Amino acid sequence: MNGSKVVNLRLAWLVAAVLLPLSSQAWDMQSKVDSMTDESNMTATVKNGEGHTFTVYRQKDGSIWALFELSSKTGQTLSPKTMPVIRVDKYPPNDFMHDVELQALLAKINGTPISPTYLYEPKWVHAKLWHGDDAQSRATVIDQLGQGKTLLVRYHLFTGGYKETLFVLGPRGPFYQALALSAKPARHTANASP
Repeated sequence: MNGSKVVNLRLAWLVAAVLLPLSSQAWDMQSKVDSMTDESNMTATVKNGEGHTFTVYRQKDGSIWALFELSSKTGQTLSPKTMPVIRVDKYPPNDFMHDVELQALLAKINGTPISPTYLYEPKWVHAKLWHGDDAQSRATVIDQLGQGKTLLVRYHLFTGGYKETLFVLGPRGPFYQALALSAKPARHTANASP
């Protein structure tokens, strides 16, 4: 082989190594079937090069939830005390910690637990993004996720400190289709209104 062919071949491998992982970083609509109930649920999921995933889905009650999940390849675990913060593009961050604090306060006042707005395990956290009723207006974060280009997640570690991970969101069609929403931006409420 002559020198220019070797250089071209190496360049092609380099381009493939850089672009192939990026091509998988876009909203992917998936249908998940519960093996116990046979109920189907549509999700919009994005996975980044680190193996972390961010999934958005609609519950039976119409509410929309997000699931942030650490890669199974990492030894890291999430802090149970501080929820992740998300930021789409250059919009203001969406902090779900207020929901955790509100939930604890209401449980103390009422003496009984209320419907959770988050669920936590060491490798993942679910957070309620929005009640799901477009007639009452849509949470700003929903359209930010659907129309944004990047999603930055800052997550706090069980051992202390925090890390950040970036997702490339890609085309908006699968996101809105999975949630059965119009891609047309809606009238909005405050960020992350559950």
